Amino acid sequence: MDNTLKRMALFPLPAFVFPKESIPLRIFEPRYKQLINDVKETGMTFGIPYISQNGISTVGTEVVLEKVLAENSKGEMVITLKGIGLVEIVKYLSQLPGKLYGGGDVLERNTSIYTNNPEIMVMVKRLGIDINGYLGTLTSTSETDIFDIANKIFLSPEEKYKLVMLQEKKLMESYLLKMLKFQSAIKDQEELLHDNFSLN
Repeated sequence: MDNTLKRMALFPLPAFVFPKESIPLRIFEPRYKQLINDVKETGMTFGIPYISQNGISTVGTEVVLEKVLAENSKGEMVITLKGIGLVEIVKYLSQLPGKLYGGGDVLERNTSIYTNNPEIMVMVKRLGIDINGYLGTLTSTSETDIFDIANKIFLSPEEKYKLVMLQEKKLMESYLLKMLKFQSAIKDQEELLHDNFSLN
């Protein structure tokens, strides 16, 4: 992890992007059209700070432009972005010099958090979660990236943000397990409803 402060363009959104997660985005504001055009020209990365109920968070995700899916004559675009790491925003600037878009000074945050928690592994198997192409085949001897698992379940932006903000491995494991158990309870209810419907 690099503790060097670096200046980065920022695109605040009410969405939290995990490392390795891809998201689609519609670009129509002039400042963000300029940002994406700069990204296309230079290949630079930029940050997406999460906008919570309390405003712009000090934590966000460094992303790369994955693909431009469509672009019209007005320069409006539909794109996909992919998270490559987490950043802590030390200083936020509403506008970078000579640009329409904002930016700030950021530090990289640790994203190498692996788990072999047996309860988590049981839930992964129970839910048949596909990790790296293997459906529910994780064992307690294999360590798996917490974000690889979290990416496969349906978490709200606020839940993603809470998981990232915990930082400590044990706390993150506990929170992830809670989310997995919730998903499992939903699956049980769906199966029960299906069985009851089939019997009628």
